[in-house]
Order: sequence, then structure tokens, then C-alpha cells
Amino acid sequence: MKKFLSLTAAAGLTAALGAGVAEAKGQQKVTFEVTITNESTLDMIPGAPAGGQIPLSPGVWAVTRGADNPLFEVGEPASAGIEDVAEDGMPSVLAAEATSINRVTDSAVLPDPLGPILATQSYTFTVTASPGERLHLATMFVQSNDYFFADADGIRLFHGNTPVDGDVTSAINLYDAGTEVDEAPGLGDFQVLTQPSLDSGPAENGVVAPARADGFDLPADEDVIRVTVTPVG
Repeated sequence: MKKFLSLTAAAGLTAALGAGVAEAKGQQKVTFEVTITNESTLDMIPGAPAGGQIPLSPGVWAVTRGADNPLFEVGEPASAGIEDVAEDGMPSVLAAEATSINRVTDSAVLPDPLGPILATQSYTFTVTASPGERLHLATMFVQSNDYFFADADGIRLFHGNTPVDGDVTSAINLYDAGTEVDEAPGLGDFQVLTQPSLDSGPAENGVVAPARADGFDLPADEDVIRVTVTPVG
């Protein structure tokens, strides 16, 4: 009887340990440093304010379970939070929207303290994620009516269980929020650096779409923004 109980206990312990190991593997946590660099230069947009550079506005980042984007969806109307970021570089509403979504495991505004990321400047923050989780972010292209840099499907932080290490800018694209009628970048009277007041431009009543469909002469995404991720622990 004692032998039977001992074997049963051992079997149970082995199963429990195995389940614990499997769970630990599934919940592996890795901390990443994420760096956003403004690659724009002065006179990148001729005649524009701010010396023709393209500042990146305060925005929002979020880590989610799965690829579904908590910040926006291409082909759908922009949320109030995306509108605020894309038109005026104001992140507070979008940050609140992100934290209210269950699949968001962590989020915050960027940069902190708030301020634009100017040409040649960088901002680094840390996120902690498990395999299967992705990073999402949104920041304004500050020479526009309502353009923003973001990732439709999220930035992969793992390949399988292996942490990503390197340049992930290819996941970033420039989008038009569809909330304000567009003017030529850097030349409009209702863009954030020239508008008479916040949210003063004519409403567009559109949907989120790739900005390049508007037909303006725009620099390549990688000439304005670069994003890298580095596992640090």
C-alpha cells in the first residue's frame, strides 16, 4: 500500500512539475528596450515650419496578446484617441482607450515626459512581453492635418519563443486618419504647427487609410522614423 501511494504521489508530482514547466515556457517574460529615432532632417519638406523637419508627436504604445490592433483599424473610422494624436499630437484619450481593452497587457504615452521627438533625436522605453504578444504604437507625422505613423498588425517581439533583436521599422507605415481634410504636408493653414486653434480644420469624415493614397510628395517612412527593439532581460 505504501509503495502504491508513493508511486501515485510521484506520478502526480511529475505531472504537476511538467505542467508547471509548460506553463512557465508559455509565460516566458522578456524585457525589451524600444528606441524610436527621428531620421528626418531640416529642409526635408521645403517651405515648411520647424525648418522643414518632421517632428514626431507624443503618442501611445501598447503591448497586446495577439495581432489585433487596439489603437486603430484600417478601413474603419478613427477613434477619438487616434484623431487627437493624428491631428494635434495629444495622446491622453488614446492612452485611456488602450488601457480599457482587456487584451492590452501594458501601455503608456510616449515620450515621457511629453514633448516632440525632433530631427536626429531618439526616445527609448522598455516593455515586457511574452511569446505571442506584440507591440503597437502611434505617433503623429507633425507636418500634416491628420497623418500618423503606426503598425496595422503590430510589431512582432518574438519569432516563436526567440526574442526579436534589431530594426523593426518595416512594420511601420504612414496612415491618414481620415478625420480632417488634407493639405500638402507642411504647407497647410490647418496643420498642427500653423492652425489658428486645436481641431480647427474642415472635417473629412473618412476612414483610416494609407497616407500615400492621397498623392502628396512624401518622404519614405524610413527617412522619417526608425524603430528598433533589443531584448535586455
